[in-house]
Amino acid sequence: MREAWDKQSDLTKVTLGNILLKGIFGTIITQPLAGLVTISQVTMDALLVDRLALVWERGMFKGLVPSIFRESGKAAYKTPVMLKAQGFVEKQLQQHAPELAGNKIAVNVLAGVLFGSFDATVSVIPDRIATFYKASTAKDQKLTEYLKESSGPLEIWQKLTKGYSVYLSKQIFMCTTLYVAHTFAAEKSKELFPEKKEKQMVVTSLFSSMSVAVASLPLEWAKSLRQKPGAPKDVSTLKLATTAIQEHGWKAPFSGMGPKLLLTTLGYTFNAAALTFYKQATEGNARE
Repeated sequence: MREAWDKQSDLTKVTLGNILLKGIFGTIITQPLAGLVTISQVTMDALLVDRLALVWERGMFKGLVPSIFRESGKAAYKTPVMLKAQGFVEKQLQQHAPELAGNKIAVNVLAGVLFGSFDATVSVIPDRIATFYKASTAKDQKLTEYLKESSGPLEIWQKLTKGYSVYLSKQIFMCTTLYVAHTFAAEKSKELFPEKKEKQMVVTSLFSSMSVAVASLPLEWAKSLRQKPGAPKDVSTLKLATTAIQEHGWKAPFSGMGPKLLLTTLGYTFNAAALTFYKQATEGNARE
C-alpha cells in the first residue's frame, strides 16, 4: 500500500488529499452548518433557536450526498483550473491587449469570469439538488417526487438546472472577488511578514475567504430563494428578492451571515489541512 502510494505523482497525491479532506470529510463535518445558512436565508424572520430546531427536526445532513459530489469535484479541479484560467487570460492579453497584460485587476476580473462560468456550469446540478434539500423545511421532502411531476425530459432538465442564471452570477462574482482579494492580501501579507511564509499564507487565505463569504452572500441568498421547494416558477429571481426585501427589510440579503462566516472559517481549516497533507507527501518523497 505504501509503495503504491509513493509511486503516485505529487499532483495525484494533492488531488486525492483534497478530495478526502475537503470534499468528503470537510463536507460531512460542515453540512449541518451549511444547512443552517440556507435555512436562515429562506426563513428570514425566524429566531436563531427556531432555525436550529428546524435544521434538527428536518435532518442535519439533508443534501449531504450531492454536497459531497459538488465539493469533491471542486476540491479536485479548483486550484489547478483557477491557475490555468489566470495563465490563459495573461497570455491572451499579452497577445491581443498588451496594455492590459500588466494590469492585475483586469487579469483577475477576466480570470474570475472565465473560471466562475466553468465552475457554475459543471457544478450546477449537484448544487441545485443540495440546495433543494437544504432549503426544505419538510422532513420528508423528496427530489424524486418533485421530478415525477414533470411533463417530460425537458422539464426535468429545467428543474435540475433551476436558478442557473443566479448561480452563474454568484460564481463569477465569487471567483472574481477571490482573485482580487487573494492578490491584495498576498501583497499586504508580504509587507507585514516578509520572512514568515506561514503567516503570509494564513493572512492571505483567511482574508480572501472572508471577503468572498461576505461579498457573495446576497447572491447566495437570492439563489436559495429561487431554488427552495415551492418557489413560484413564473416569478423571476429579481422579483422574489425585491419582494423579500420589501417584506423583511434590507437585512434580508445578509441572512445567515453568522453561520456563513463560521462555515468559511471551518473551510479555511480544511484548506490548511489539505496544504499540510501536500507538504508531508512531497517532503516524504524528497527524503526517500
